[in-house]
Amino acid sequence: MKIPEIKLVPKPETEEAQSAVGYKWNDVADCMVIHQFVCFGCFEVICQLNQI
Repeated sequence: MKIPEIKLVPKPETEEAQSAVGYKWNDVADCMVIHQFVCFGCFEVICQLNQI
């Protein structure tokens, strides 16, 4: 079975969403990175959250 191509077109659907286009986020807590470390010997998992 072949999965059809789906084009993702960003299109704001509400007035609030349209007014947010072009907004520059604040520098405080606006982006996080999740690091996941997996030991394949014992399957222990450790996760860390880092703000960038």
